[in-house]
Amino acid sequence: MTNANRAVAYIDLGILEDNYSTIKAKVPAGTGILCVVKADAYGHGAVEVCRRLESLGVFYLGVATINEAVELRVNGISCPVLVMSGIMPWDDVSVFLQNNITPVVYDFSGLTKLCSMADSFSTPLKIHLKFDTGMGRLGFLPDDVSTVIDRLTGIDNIQVEGLMSHFSSSEIRDENGNRQINVFKKVIEDFIKKGLEPRIIHMANSGAIIQYPEAHFNMVRTGIGLYG
Repeated sequence: MTNANRAVAYIDLGILEDNYSTIKAKVPAGTGILCVVKADAYGHGAVEVCRRLESLGVFYLGVATINEAVELRVNGISCPVLVMSGIMPWDDVSVFLQNNITPVVYDFSGLTKLCSMADSFSTPLKIHLKFDTGMGRLGFLPDDVSTVIDRLTGIDNIQVEGLMSHFSSSEIRDENGNRQINVFKKVIEDFIKKGLEPRIIHMANSGAIIQYPEAHFNMVRTGIGLYG
C-alpha cells in the first residue's frame, strides 16, 4: 500500500509578485510595505514567500510570534521583521535583540517589563507602539500618550521606531474609519509635541490601502491582498 497525498497546493510565486506590484502601485512612491507572513504565510510557505518578497525589496515583514520570526532568520531572511503579537510572558527578550527582531508593544505590562530590563540590553531594542483607535482589541488608549512617553523617558536602550493602529473594518469606507484616522492623527501629534517622532507610522491594512489613502502614512500593511 502506497502513501499518497490526497491534496496538493501549487504556489505560484509569480502571482504573489504580481499582487505585490499591484499593491505597490496603489501607494505613493517611498511608502514602505509590510507584508504579513504569519501562519506560514497563510499556508503558502513563509520562507519561500519571504525570499521572493525580499528580492522585490519589501520594506518589512510581519509575523505573529517570535518563533515565526526566528524561523525566517534561520533561513537567511534579513529584512526587518515585526512580531505583531508582541512579547509574550514566556518569551526570552534576548532573542529579539540577538536576531534583530522588532516587537509590537501594546500595554503597560509589556512596556514596564521592557523598561525594567533595558539596562541589561547589549544594543537598543526597536519597538512599535500600538494604539487602539476603535478596534477594541490590543493597544494603548489615545489618552495614554503622556504616560507612555513618561515611562520611556530616560530609557536609552528602547528605541520607538514605529507608531501603529488597526482599523476595526476597512473594506467599506465609512464614518467610523474616518474617526479612527482622526484619533490616530491626534496620537501622532501628541507624540511630536512631546518631542518624540517615530520613523515609521502605519495604520492601513489591505482594505484601507484602497479605501483610506489618507491612512497610508509612510508604511502600509498587507496580508490578504498578497494572497487573494
